[in-house]
Amino acid sequence: MFNNKIKFFFLITLFIVAVGFAGNGFQNSNHNKQKINLGLDLVGGSSLTLEADFSSYIEDINQNFIHNLTQNLHSFQAKQIYAKDGHIFLQFEENDAIEKIKNDKSLEKIVGGQYKIEYKNDEIVLHFNKMYLENLKKDAISESIKNIQKRVDALGDKEIVLQSLGESRILLQAPGFSNPEELRYAVGKTAKLTFHIVEDDSKNSIGLNTQTLKDSLGAEYNIFKKIELDGTSVNNAFATSNKNGQPVVTFSLDKNGAEKFGKLSGASIGKRLAVVIDDVVMTAPVIREAINTGAVEISGQFSFSEAKNLASSLRAGALPIKLNVIEEKIVGATLGDTLIHSGKISLVASLTIVTFFMVIVYGAIGLVASFAIILNLAMILSLMILTGATLSLAGIAGLVLTVGMVVDSNVLIFERIREELEKNKTAYVSAIQIGFDRAISTIIDSNITTIIASILLLWFGDSNIKGFAITLTYGIVISFFTAVFFTKIIIQNFQTRILNYSFLLSKFLPSK
Repeated sequence: MFNNKIKFFFLITLFIVAVGFAGNGFQNSNHNKQKINLGLDLVGGSSLTLEADFSSYIEDINQNFIHNLTQNLHSFQAKQIYAKDGHIFLQFEENDAIEKIKNDKSLEKIVGGQYKIEYKNDEIVLHFNKMYLENLKKDAISESIKNIQKRVDALGDKEIVLQSLGESRILLQAPGFSNPEELRYAVGKTAKLTFHIVEDDSKNSIGLNTQTLKDSLGAEYNIFKKIELDGTSVNNAFATSNKNGQPVVTFSLDKNGAEKFGKLSGASIGKRLAVVIDDVVMTAPVIREAINTGAVEISGQFSFSEAKNLASSLRAGALPIKLNVIEEKIVGATLGDTLIHSGKISLVASLTIVTFFMVIVYGAIGLVASFAIILNLAMILSLMILTGATLSLAGIAGLVLTVGMVVDSNVLIFERIREELEKNKTAYVSAIQIGFDRAISTIIDSNITTIIASILLLWFGDSNIKGFAITLTYGIVISFFTAVFFTKIIIQNFQTRILNYSFLLSKFLPSK
């Protein structure tokens, strides 16, 4: 009995703390750290569907591989090697060069498993290996999602939903985000940083391995396509002002990047080095000496806000692929408030109706079950706050379903107790113990099958389905605790009084 008293006071304390914690989680104060995260459909915000443009991404990979070919294909002098439409083309001066390359298999050793080789009469064509290309695309989408997460986190929104849609699309939902324009800029800007040597020789026309890019003022630069260094080496970046008060972005390179930059600048004295971001030449200074510090400054025609966003994007890392916004939805907060209000009404209504029928059928013991439901809901919401889970409209549906599941477990237990009391109307202690013992196996079986289904929904479902699955999974686990432990302790502490009143109505009900 003493142990039951301790357990009883523990449960009452748990009940009060859980209800208070869950209630505090719905406060709208910005200073409330333990606040429940509401989904886009409840609190409003922005939803963007992004589509990846793989063409330029594949072109860059091919262009970099061309440099590898020219460095390693020593035995044969290629007339020209160029990338076009996702393929690499090799043409040679010697008539028998292609046949010799085919026979000695030197090209296979360089290419590895990346490309398939097609030998033609006048040229060699490299096509991407299908499996290799699919993995490239998957990795690009995965890296883009990771970097988008960093960018949006830097804007102050930690509760975003990010998931891939098919092979080339990404869904981004930012609940409560008050500036959709800034969000679109943050995720839509690739922030792809590359360094290229400028072709300043006016005698050389634009070739297959060069391209013309412009700066923000429209001035044209003929640069080599070969990427000498890229943004993966950026260690840190921040926005500041230069001595003239103009906004600039300064960044530092990591050790490996600084070494490469030092060798590049040392080997290119007298040449111009173009710093390119998203195909726009930000600056193209003449290299006067080797630069070994790894510190770079970018100036351009941008505001301080744009410089700040650019620095943030460089810190988070460039997106490997260009992402185009193909669909944008903005959910107003008014609609969210309406849905939250409707959700609260549905929860209160379901709890009230269930309590009414439980009291009618089981009397005081039915009221205990209703308190178990309240504890269950409070613990679900508390757990969601502690784990940072997001409550969506579908999640509210999961909470309503949980109300029925908690009652279902209690009904099984109460019916077992009723059966034992019909055999011996004064054996309260044994009736309670036997009732719980006999019902528990059935409860476990039903909960296991349901939790398997909810885990599958959580694993394979989209964001809406996952919101439902999260609350359902939490509800199943907690309902077992509240049904088997909470109600049992309450009933054991007040067994005579509760059961006497609870089953007075049993003789008026149809006998089983």
